[in-house]
Amino acid sequence: VTARSVAEPTPQPEKWTRFSHVVWASLDGRPSPPHEQTVRYQEAFQGRITHASALLPEELEEAAARLERVVVVGASKAACDLVLALRRNGHASSLTWAVRRPYTFLRLEALADASASGAALHLANGVAAAAAPFAPRLSGLVWWATGLACTPCSPSSPAAAAAGAATRGVGERARWADDWGAFRVGVLSEAELSLLRSTRLVVGEPLSFSEGGIHFSGGVEVRADLVIFATGHTTGDE
Repeated sequence: VTARSVAEPTPQPEKWTRFSHVVWASLDGRPSPPHEQTVRYQEAFQGRITHASALLPEELEEAAARLERVVVVGASKAACDLVLALRRNGHASSLTWAVRRPYTFLRLEALADASASGAALHLANGVAAAAAPFAPRLSGLVWWATGLACTPCSPSSPAAAAAGAATRGVGERARWADDWGAFRVGVLSEAELSLLRSTRLVVGEPLSFSEGGIHFSGGVEVRADLVIFATGHTTGDE
C-alpha cells in the first residue's frame, strides 16, 4: 500500500508498506457513477440534490418539519435505511422511493429463529448456500420457501408489475425472486419491511430533472423539493 499523510500542513512524501491483508473501511464521500453524473438538466431543478453520504440528521428533521416532498433514489441497504429514517421522521405521503429494481435481502426473524423448526430451516438454508455456486436458482427457491429471503418491494405491487412488463415482455410478471444478481447481504426485520412496502414506489431509470421534479423511464415524473441519491460511493483508492 502506498499512502501519503494529508493531516500535516506541508506535503509529505509517500510511504510504501507491505501487508498480508488490507481491509478498506473508509469512503471518500464521492458518489459513484452513473446516476448522479448522468441524470440530465440538474441545473434546471429548483429544489435540492444531495447524496446520502453528505446528508445530516438535521436535514432529515428539517425536511420532515417543512413537509418537503422527498425522493430517495437507490435500492441498496443504505437506501432502505434512509427511507426508514425518513418514515420515522414523519414522512409518509410526501416520500417517494425510486429504484431500478428491488434488491433481495435476508429476513431478521428467520436468522434469529432458535426453535427446533428454526434449526431445521437453518440447516436447509446452509445446504442451499453451499449449493448456490452450482444451482443458484434452486438455492434461491429454498431461501424463499424457508422465509430467509425477502424484498422490500412485493413482486405483486403495481410498480413492480409494470417494470416487469416493460423489461421482460408485456404481460410477464416481474420475478424479482429469481434475480440473484440483485442480492445484497443486508438484514431487514418484519417491521422494517412493513414500512418499506407501504412507501410509495417508482421502478425506473432516473433520466432527467425539470424545474419541479425528476423524470424516470416509462414517462413517470415525481414532483420533489429534495432528491437524495443513495447509490453507493467510490472508495478513494487507486
